[in-house]
Amino acid sequence: MKTNQSRRRGIASLALVAGLLAAVSVPLAGASRAEAAAGSNVGVIPIFVDGKWFKLQSSWKEQCSSTLRIQTVGGQWPSSDLDDYTIIPRGVNKFVRPADNGGNDGDFYWRCGNSSEYTDAPGNGFNLLGVKHSTTSREIDMMALDVCGNGTSMSGCFQS
Repeated sequence: MKTNQSRRRGIASLALVAGLLAAVSVPLAGASRAEAAAGSNVGVIPIFVDGKWFKLQSSWKEQCSSTLRIQTVGGQWPSSDLDDYTIIPRGVNKFVRPADNGGNDGDFYWRCGNSSEYTDAPGNGFNLLGVKHSTTSREIDMMALDVCGNGTSMSGCFQS
């Protein structure tokens, strides 16, 4: 039986996904019958970004009261060159591929103003990071996405 706390966490996770999904195309109406039938799997949310299908792996929150940047170019870890970072504007749903520091294990560097930060995302690595920095607070919503199969079909999201 779910507790009220776990229900609230579930609702908060769905709200995060819904907010970030507003920035991407999820053409469910155009899915094939096989893809639509596969959609009966509970908990999998297919997301179409940059011509590929992804599924939510995990979501979490961070905080930043200044300019938020995610390191998207490899090299030095963390990089001191601001050109190696992508700025995440406040209030905008943004999808980026954080630079891989060699392990593809979900850890990445980011900056909050002049402060260098490090996150080890929940799970075992991911292919794409969804980020939204609040316009009214320090809160940052982050979600790790995995490509579904080879990314060409939504049905790949429902295969193990």
